[in-house]
Amino acid sequence: MRDAIVSRHKAATQWLHKHYPESLEANVTEVITAEEARGRVLWGIVPLNIAALAKEVRAIQFPYFPPRGKEYTMEDMEEAGATLVSYRVRIAPKTAARAAFDLRSSIIEVEEWTGETAGTQAASDAHEQIVCEIADGGPGSA
Repeated sequence: MRDAIVSRHKAATQWLHKHYPESLEANVTEVITAEEARGRVLWGIVPLNIAALAKEVRAIQFPYFPPRGKEYTMEDMEEAGATLVSYRVRIAPKTAARAAFDLRSSIIEVEEWTGETAGTQAASDAHEQIVCEIADGGPGSA
């Protein structure tokens, strides 16, 4: 499955292509659905519920203030100190117990994690053991 660049800003896509040639193979889109995001590497800024479905999110970040109020250029991004940071987003164990989220007529059902959460390693392991699935039929489906 190909990566996806998710951005409304042409300069962001140009900046990614200039600095990260591997992004040249990615599909470019302004929006992405939960179904399209699942298991993919996403380049750009996406809502956390979408990021939790992705394999990884590579987000453009700025150390202080990003260009705002106009369509920015690649030069604006360079001047503002744009960088790329990779994230792996997971639903935290405390919120995972029997949680369900409506994502445009799809559901993510998160199985309860029953391990211990004492200590840093156990808490870290908890994030890896949460299982997320998209139900085909939406709310109330069997």
